[in-house]
Order: sequence, then structure tokens, then C-alpha cells
Amino acid sequence: MCFGFGIIINMIHIFFYQFTIDPTLLAFVLFNSSLYVIFVIRDLNLISQLNNNQFILDHYREMYMIVDTNGIVVNASDELKLKFHINDFRKKTIEEITSIINETAIIYKDLKDLKKPFDKNKTYLHMKEESINLPLFKYSGKLFLFYDETEHQRLINELNYVLYHDLMTKLYNRNYFEDYKDILDNSNCLYTLMIFDLDGLKK
Repeated sequence: MCFGFGIIINMIHIFFYQFTIDPTLLAFVLFNSSLYVIFVIRDLNLISQLNNNQFILDHYREMYMIVDTNGIVVNASDELKLKFHINDFRKKTIEEITSIINETAIIYKDLKDLKKPFDKNKTYLHMKEESINLPLFKYSGKLFLFYDETEHQRLINELNYVLYHDLMTKLYNRNYFEDYKDILDNSNCLYTLMIFDLDGLKK
């Protein structure tokens, strides 16, 4: 656009009106001034945006990590650092940080990923991943949120135990075997299920 403006000014200078200032210099100055204004406004908007985001992140309830396009962690919540004793996040990849966290926690994205029995010695972290983009630059990254679901998983484990066990004998109950029968039916295995009742068991 500025190039076209420069050509028009030069044509006017040559054919219609003689400017005292060289029109090429004038176009160059206008072009540089326009770029300066654009970049200053862009930088101010970016600084404002980042400051607002930092304020929000500082008051965020969940633990988080911000990762750049190369998978390098650029920021993390203080709670995450303290909880898992990670002093320095600089130049570490998301895989390196999650492997440190996995020493004392279980990270999962979906409840279906939790196939092992409940481990009361570990923290259960539900991880959610969101893409982030800065509209002023061609830059993208990811925001990882970590929700501490340990108490929920403990309660679910207790409910499952009550659902599938007889509380007096601690043996599997009828619910367990009925659900297990569905699994066997879908596996195309031959099986026999025998159910019997003991009179006076409580005595």
C-alpha cells in the first residue's frame, strides 16, 4: 500500500506539482512511521494481554503448566512446584516434568485410563489440555490444567468395594458375579457359574 502511495506521489511530483521535499523520502518516512505505530500498538496490546493473563494465572485455583510450541515448559503454578518439589522448570520438556510428577502421582486424561486398583499413597491428577494462541503473533502453545481428584477417586473406590463385596465376609457378592458374567459372555469362553446359599451363615 505504501509502495503504491510512493509511486502516486512521484507521478504527481514529475507531471503536476514540484514538491520541495523528495517524494520518495516522504513516502519512506510515512512508511516507517506507520510501521512504528503498528508495532508500538501491537507491543502495548501484547504486554497488556500478558499482564492480565498473569494476574488470572496467579489467582488460578488449579495447578497448571504452560508449554511452548517446542514442548518446553515456560511457566507453572507455584502450587504445582511446591506439591511435587520441582524447583526449576526452565528448559525442561512436558515429558520430563510429568515423569517427575508420576513418581508420586497418577496423571490421567480419562477415567478409562485408570485400570489399576486405587493407590492410597498417590495423588490422582486429572489432566486437561488446551491450545493457546496469541492473536498478535503467529505463536501457539498449550495450557495443561491439573485437577486433584484424589478424594473423589478414594470415594469411588470405597463405593465400588461396597457394590461388589459382602461387608461381613469381604467376599465378592452377587453384583460382582453378574457383571463378570457379562464380561465372560462377550469373551466367547465356555464357563460354568454355580450359585448356592448357606443357611445360618451369620450365626
